[in-house]
Amino acid sequence: LKGESRPLVSEKDRCYLLCALESVSATVIFDDSRCAAELAALEPDVYAKAGDYTLETLNPDERTALEDAGCKIVFMPFVAGFSTTGTLKKILG
Repeated sequence: LKGESRPLVSEKDRCYLLCALESVSATVIFDDSRCAAELAALEPDVYAKAGDYTLETLNPDERTALEDAGCKIVFMPFVAGFSTTGTLKKILG
């Protein structure tokens, strides 16, 4: 969804970093651009999404799977200075 030059960090590396967090039970790499089937099967307790999303802008199938599972959906605020876009701008000038 991010475009041809993204992401900068590989899926496996992102999973490794997330799994190092005590609060993360598991991570899943999926092959499709959407993960409604995986969410329905896993029935997560909490689902965190970037702060540029809202309930209304979540993929409808993913949102339904989360709501059917009774999952808490959380939108994480952006932290100043921690943006891939900003990092790329610094690197590329």
